[in-house]
Amino acid sequence: MIRVAIGKKSKSLLNHLTTNPPEPTDEKYEQWEQDDLVVFSWLIQNIDPALASNLTEFPTAKTLWDALMVTYSSDKDKLQTFDLHVKANELKQNGVPLEDFWIVLQGIWGEIERRAPIQGPVQKTSPSITR
Repeated sequence: MIRVAIGKKSKSLLNHLTTNPPEPTDEKYEQWEQDDLVVFSWLIQNIDPALASNLTEFPTAKTLWDALMVTYSSDKDKLQTFDLHVKANELKQNGVPLEDFWIVLQGIWGEIERRAPIQGPVQKTSPSITR
């Protein structure tokens, strides 16, 4: 979602998440540094304040992004997938309009699918008969 938010504001700033900075002696360095501070601030503003205070030590938006990816991008984490299944199973409508309930449920299902995609249709085979 962060990449979408940054890309929506400026596609050229997405490079700050993936490329290393130019050398400080490069004539483009000053503009790069200003842009990087903008991206860095967008990252920090979109992180829970309790976590953000521990993340301001990173020198560039890329180093911060890389650390966030290592820490929070655990696509194959079975515990997180299990927690999402529990969350989906425990979700109750509790007077919320059906449309809102459905959107939340679809969001959870989408996250489960992103973390543990179903690998095609289940193949049913007939039991072999042995003599």
